[in-house]
Amino acid sequence: RALGDSSEAVPAPAESEMDRHKAVQAANECVQLLKHDPNNVHAREKLARLFAERLDQPDLGIEQANLLLDLPDQPDTRRAEWLGLMAAWHIRYRHDAPAGRAVLERLIREYPQSPQAFAAQRRLQLLDAAARRLGKPGN
Repeated sequence: RALGDSSEAVPAPAESEMDRHKAVQAANECVQLLKHDPNNVHAREKLARLFAERLDQPDLGIEQANLLLDLPDQPDTRRAEWLGLMAAWHIRYRHDAPAGRAVLERLIREYPQSPQAFAAQRRLQLLDAAARRLGKPGN
């Protein structure tokens, strides 16, 4: 699960209204922290995950992940993780395989020796295999 996502994962059950309310509260807390310190990596990453994974707003999650990538002095391991998350969100929540593919290719290009790059190569192979299956007549 180096990409922070599993293509074989079973979809989570629908969240209750209480869970969604808690996610909104947590997102608001992150926003308040970021107002005081826009470079708060933990708060920005948590906000990105909340948007994409809990609040059905993957575009906002991807936007926050891009802001993380723009922060100076971040370790390559974290940058590779964020790219992996972005790719997973494009594929899983936005249903945009071409955008996910582009992010996976970027991850491999920029961080070729990372565990996330190896996972990205595997994900690209799975995307290619799925495309071949869908492209065959009779399927």
